[in-house]
Amino acid sequence: MSAPEPLLTRGAGDCGGKSFEALAKQTEWQSSDLFRYFHEAVQLWEMHQNMLSEQELELEKNMEQYREKHSLENQVPPSPGNLQWE
Repeated sequence: MSAPEPLLTRGAGDCGGKSFEALAKQTEWQSSDLFRYFHEAVQLWEMHQNMLSEQELELEKNMEQYREKHSLENQVPPSPGNLQWE
């Protein structure tokens, strides 16, 4: 019994080799297309992620400003003219 031929050399004769070459070329094109598609998707993802990060920072800044404002308002003791009766 002899060892089996490597997969890449099987059928590399007349039309088997051409079929394999055509399949390899088609796979190369498809892989290239797929790479470009995912590359664009990653760029969009990163752009949106950056925009969301900027919005998050802005919201945190606004929240901190409101927190400080309300904290100061709550610390001011009521003046006699400013008393509110419940």
